[in-house]
Amino acid sequence: MLGIFSFASVIFVQIPIQSVIINNPTLKLTLPTWALILVLAMVAGFVQEIFKALPPFLGEERVLGGIISGLAFGITEASFLLLPAIQQYGIGALPAISYVERLIVIVFHIATTGLIMYGSKKKRFLISYIVISLIHGFVDTLAGLAQSNMFSVMWVELAAGLVSVILLGLFVYLIKKDKTQVQLS
Repeated sequence: MLGIFSFASVIFVQIPIQSVIINNPTLKLTLPTWALILVLAMVAGFVQEIFKALPPFLGEERVLGGIISGLAFGITEASFLLLPAIQQYGIGALPAISYVERLIVIVFHIATTGLIMYGSKKKRFLISYIVISLIHGFVDTLAGLAQSNMFSVMWVELAAGLVSVILLGLFVYLIKKDKTQVQLS
């Protein structure tokens, strides 16, 4: 349920905001393609991260709620993006990289929401939200540049995978450090 709620933000908030930006003739004429992609990607990062963070605020355990919310969002997004192609062409018709990319993105969403909620637990929600949203926007910018044939898809997937592993590693490190400090006190 959390993933559906959070992912609904893409349909009802993110896409309408992006549509206003895309349909603005002044922006289309004045911004180079890469800058327009950057703006659209930042909108995605900030909208998705705030909506993924909302459900965990309703629960007792915010960090665990962040993990669950990120996982649910990632699975919902993967389903939303992969299922239509699978239904039309069959599961074997999609290249393996499609499934690997979705797994990377699920890990990314778990790590980003987990880190925001960890920051919230430490009374640093706003800074965590801003930093993670900027990182999310950066990764989405790379994806947008690849879709516009300005970057290689393989390099973008490698970068996204690297960012996901680093964020997940940071999240695990902080959780372990936190547990060690609690045990030592």
